[in-house]
Amino acid sequence: ETVSSQPPLGCCDLACSYTIMDTQPIAVDFQTDSDVIRLHITLFDEESDDEEDNREDQESDGVEHIDGENGNEGCDEENDDGDCVRPKKRIKISFSEKSSEKKNSTIRIRGGLGSAAQAITVIDTWHNLITQSMLDKITLSTNQFIDRVRSEFARERDAAPTDSAEIKACIGLLYMVGIHRGSRLTLTDFWDSSGIGIEMFRLTMTNRRFRFLMRCLHFDEVGIDSNTKKPIESLDSIDRIFDQFAKNCQNSYLLGENVSVDVLLDSRRMSSTTFKMMNHYPAKHGIKILTLADPKILYTHNIKVFPDDETEELYSPTDENVKIIEELFEPTKNSDGLSINVDKRFCQFEKVFNGKCKGNDTTSNLTFYDSKTNYITTLCKTYDVSIFTKRWSILIFFQMLNVAGINSQIIYTGNGNVVKNRRTFLRQLAIDLTKDHMTRRGNAAGGNNLPSSLHARLLEVTNQTISAPPRPPAAERTSRKLCQACLKGDKSRKSTKYRCVTCGMYLCLGHVTVFCTGCYLVAEHAIDQAK
Repeated sequence: ETVSSQPPLGCCDLACSYTIMDTQPIAVDFQTDSDVIRLHITLFDEESDDEEDNREDQESDGVEHIDGENGNEGCDEENDDGDCVRPKKRIKISFSEKSSEKKNSTIRIRGGLGSAAQAITVIDTWHNLITQSMLDKITLSTNQFIDRVRSEFARERDAAPTDSAEIKACIGLLYMVGIHRGSRLTLTDFWDSSGIGIEMFRLTMTNRRFRFLMRCLHFDEVGIDSNTKKPIESLDSIDRIFDQFAKNCQNSYLLGENVSVDVLLDSRRMSSTTFKMMNHYPAKHGIKILTLADPKILYTHNIKVFPDDETEELYSPTDENVKIIEELFEPTKNSDGLSINVDKRFCQFEKVFNGKCKGNDTTSNLTFYDSKTNYITTLCKTYDVSIFTKRWSILIFFQMLNVAGINSQIIYTGNGNVVKNRRTFLRQLAIDLTKDHMTRRGNAAGGNNLPSSLHARLLEVTNQTISAPPRPPAAERTSRKLCQACLKGDKSRKSTKYRCVTCGMYLCLGHVTVFCTGCYLVAEHAIDQAK
């Protein structure tokens, strides 16, 4: 049976009816091709109305089809035989018996593990990959750096410490940037209030606060260079968080019978020893991240930063590189019935594949490997959360968020929850991440410094209501009397017609503080909550 990037006949109508969080869970089995097709539809946001193409998908004979008359049209690369190796656009990939043949009786059933298998909400699946303890660690390191730079600000409130709820809100806004394809846009446009901005950004936090938090975001104990007075960037600064994320990915889902290796590239040019020359890629400068993934459902099982220098030799088998490759394949050492698909770039690492590696000389297997691994990179680039930064550790964190968004959707779908498409899933994830901070910002105690229109809209969005206390009674119109505060203080005799609505004391305007009705109600409500 041919598994296509387009849905089979009748599947499109089902995908169009998908909505998040408003339908009953369904039974999902990623061992069946129909459920894998539905997953691919939601990941790639593809919905086809062409019944003729769908019918051809069902009648295909189990070989790969490429758009074009001769089968090679639209290819980026060809092998020595003239066959298409890296298809350019639409691909119809088959899981043929030759490429997925089982060599033994061991059957691996894909599915969630532990708490991930019980997750029923979007935020719960995401928290299985990026846990609260990881967020607390990031918050602690960020606050340490904020304490160091607070002296640079004239107002202390401009360098206020943060907490995990605000860090989650920042991550939620990053996902919103990716949804709107704004990774290369000016951030100020998202906070624009003239009609071209996005309301969610202004409701969550100010542009200045978001930029400040992204500047101060750290993942481990902060070291300061004594000469430049800037934080010292090293791989160890994010290594702990990154490794914990990789372990969470391994502990949350069971792989199928095939795994493959892909290189996730970030081609930004920055002044860091971790960014290497990459002569064998179109982008000649950047950072490489290796991923070990299930090529059928596109779940990333392990991920490692690969700081190899390609100026001399492609993937040179140095001791450091061999150690990284061994760590990448560590989760598969004790796995039975698992087939690892790699390309020629890894043939020099004989130590790692000793006793496991078998010949792979068929064009169909090469096409199967090449086309499936490219999809993970495509998914990361489609809704990329990256924004402009001069710190490569932040770029690695951005790629971690991209992979977390993909993996959490696969877990969520595998648990039987219905998803319309990836954009809808990421939007719901962004809302869940920002909800706590928006609620706290919009309550009566925290919203009194906001513009009234913004505060009212924030209360409406977060479904909060303030039970307004009764209006203060109007003062009785009486004759003028002496200000009692003046009599007790400087013994002066000033007459006044004003008195306090609470205690009834007559006061001149020099001893009163004027509140508007709205501020009075908010202040009274805050006092009642404090009591």
